[in-house]
Amino acid sequence: MASERGKKCIESISRFYVCQQKLIHKPKFLPKPKLALINFPNVYRNIPYDSNLCRENHGTCGKVNAYAYGQGIVILEEAKKRTRLAKCQRVFKDSHHSCLFTDLEGQILGANTAALETYGYTQKKLCGMKIYDLSPMESKDLVNKQLQEAYSLGITYETNHVRNNGECFPVEVNSFRIETLLVSIIQDITQRKHLEREFVNSEAIKVIGKVASGLAHEVRNGITSVHGFIQLVASGILSQDRFAKNSEIMLLELNHVDRIISELLLLASNRSLNLEIKNLNQIILAMIPSLEDIAKSQGKTIEIQLEEIPDLLLDEDEINYLIRILVDNALDSMVKGGKASIITHKEEKTLSLSIHDNGSGIEPEILNQLGTPFLTTKDSGIGLSFVICKSIVMRHNATLKVESSHLGTIVQIKFDI
Repeated sequence: MASERGKKCIESISRFYVCQQKLIHKPKFLPKPKLALINFPNVYRNIPYDSNLCRENHGTCGKVNAYAYGQGIVILEEAKKRTRLAKCQRVFKDSHHSCLFTDLEGQILGANTAALETYGYTQKKLCGMKIYDLSPMESKDLVNKQLQEAYSLGITYETNHVRNNGECFPVEVNSFRIETLLVSIIQDITQRKHLEREFVNSEAIKVIGKVASGLAHEVRNGITSVHGFIQLVASGILSQDRFAKNSEIMLLELNHVDRIISELLLLASNRSLNLEIKNLNQIILAMIPSLEDIAKSQGKTIEIQLEEIPDLLLDEDEINYLIRILVDNALDSMVKGGKASIITHKEEKTLSLSIHDNGSGIEPEILNQLGTPFLTTKDSGIGLSFVICKSIVMRHNATLKVESSHLGTIVQIKFDI
């Protein structure tokens, strides 16, 4: 239909050009229009709708079809919009995140392959819908406000969307404007939300997270005072008659409490990440000398298998802690002569870090409870290390999986690339 109106538009203006050459008094309108589809010289930009200049038969005087001229402008704008859309689709075609392209009213103009798979619609069906149609009833009132913010400054927000089969799922939307086109990059965060729910379902974890910061501050002050006094006694500045036999034990106990507080701080819900572009292989290589010393002192060995991998956004201190705890656990699970392996591997959309051991494995009843606060099988353990590992993994938007049998245990962490 649009192409038919375009033909009529060009034919009407062409006939007008022929007959307007015969006019004695040419009206002084503006010069040649800036219309790419019509390239006739000296055609006036402004044509009064009721002006009688020529008849449409044989080029004699009649009425110019101003409506057709207006349709030509509409066709041009539509062509520009299609060009912008085609460029965006090429850029986001192979993205593993869903990408929707809409106009400023929320009408969907196109989608990439990932979006079609995520929502379960065909391209034709999806392009007949609006963003409003993908939102559940409870979120529909927010759509107009989100579109306005995306148009003005760009916006990132979490909401829920609905698939073609009626399934509602959580998404993170990053929406921004390119000229008169809105681009929305949509990430399915179902797995992230599941991990968050799993994490907060433990009442003990919630309690620790709430009190960790305040408790650590208060207790550390007392420890500092006592620690300083005991150091004076141990150094001989004060008489050791009363405390000499107990000073070393007290120092060990206080150091143990201090370690517990440090681990509690890692669980604080308001802890911020110090993310930097880092290479996981480089972090591992820097740790290997100290890890090998620990393994050697126990009569065990550590093997590394590092593939070439891309850089990631990581908090190096937390990743150091994570690897050290997992390797310590692997070494503790093995008898003398055992071997632990640290492996990195790049897949299509993820990067994996795996810690293998050839120990006796984890008992099924313990395996099902991994991550429960204060659960430990070690005489000197406090049962928080694996909880902290899960917390670190979650804060890096990664996943953690544990497989165990009588042949050993594999802990695998996957980061999104």
